[in-house]
Amino acid sequence: MSIDWWNVFTHSLWIVGLAVLLSKWSYADWRASAGDQRLRRVLHGLLCDPILYFGLALICLGAGLGVVSWWQRLLWFLLLAAVAAAGSWLALARPKARSS
Repeated sequence: MSIDWWNVFTHSLWIVGLAVLLSKWSYADWRASAGDQRLRRVLHGLLCDPILYFGLALICLGAGLGVVSWWQRLLWFLLLAAVAAAGSWLALARPKARSS
C-alpha cells in the first residue's frame, strides 16, 4: 500500500487556504463583537486584506491541481488568475502608510 503524495499535496493546499479564510472570518466576528460593530461592516473592511486573497488563491490552486479533466483544471486556473489579479490590484491601489 502506497501513499499518493501528489493527492496529499493538492488537498493540503485547499485545506490550508480554507483554514486561512476561516481564521479571517473568525477574527472579523471577534472584532465585530468586541468593538460593538456589525459583522457586515467588519467583513467589508476585510475585502482589502491580501491574506484573504492568498487563502482564496490556495483554494483555487489546490482544487485546480487536484482535478483530472482539462476543462475543470482550466476553470480553476482562470479563477485563480482572477483572484490573483483582484488581490494584486487591491494591494497596489491601497494607500501606503507614510513613514514618519
